[in-house]
Amino acid sequence: MGIAEDMDRAIDIQISTSVGPQTTTGTAGRIAVESRHAGGISDGLLAQALNLVDESVYVVDGSSLRVLASNRAARDVVGMDAEKLRGMWLPDLFSPADRGPLVRSVTDAPQKSRATFLSANQLDGRCRSFPVELAIDASQEGDRVLVSVRDVSDRHRADALSRTPKFRDPLTGLPDRRAFVEQFETTLRRSRRTKERFALLFIDLDNFREVNERYGHVVGDNVLRVVARRFQKEIRKEDFVARFGGDEFVVLIRQFRDEETLRAIAARIESSLGSCLECGDVNLIISASFGLAHDLQECGGKESSAMHDMIAFADRRMYAAKRIDKSSRRV
Repeated sequence: MGIAEDMDRAIDIQISTSVGPQTTTGTAGRIAVESRHAGGISDGLLAQALNLVDESVYVVDGSSLRVLASNRAARDVVGMDAEKLRGMWLPDLFSPADRGPLVRSVTDAPQKSRATFLSANQLDGRCRSFPVELAIDASQEGDRVLVSVRDVSDRHRADALSRTPKFRDPLTGLPDRRAFVEQFETTLRRSRRTKERFALLFIDLDNFREVNERYGHVVGDNVLRVVARRFQKEIRKEDFVARFGGDEFVVLIRQFRDEETLRAIAARIESSLGSCLECGDVNLIISASFGLAHDLQECGGKESSAMHDMIAFADRRMYAAKRIDKSSRRV
């Protein structure tokens, strides 16, 4: 009996699975990939593990795109039992506008994540659309493809909220502190559910008070605008930058693979300040100090006060960097 059959027949058992940092292939894809290289793991046990993840997982025929099997989360989302879902054309579960891109994603580039919109068929016959991330992994079992679908509604709602004028900093146009709080809480909830790692980069401009005193607040305001644009340009689409207050900024870094990747992201943001800032008739070189927090336990924090603890930890590292060097990052 293969994975496709076992996924529909796996009994409910209480087991503990430990999944590491999220990657673009998703939790389900990583479980499947790693299982191929681990001896002694049966298809039945793999199917049971897939039934425990929050993502919707489908095993589909690579040629016809017909569903061969699905996990429990997928069946709960679409409101269908295993028998009814088996044999369906996978694109029928997606909004009409996204079916073409979905087919191309599965058939042309079966290992690249794509974002689309899933139309979930509810038990009462109605449909609702919500944003998802789609991850596809080509199986080594014949012409089968593993497709995982991750609901990102919370993230999109937080993003939309941060774009509203109420949660925008009027000077820089960046999301403000309130928007950051919303994003942090959304990211923390997701991390608890998926074990996806995230980091917080706290940034403080060096000697900004001197800029205001020497050149005036008009120039100081222009500096903040230029710096905000540069930070916004350098962050990845997965990340989030906000003006925390005064000359302080904060970046949420999400979905990073390892410490090396995290440091590279932080270095790219730091390097955005390397060139001269033109503020009217004044040309300035602005530096900043950076503090990075990426492990709640390392920060000595608790789940109940995660945001406060991570900010405090990053802030301490940032001030330590400021004492050592006027342009440094403390990791």
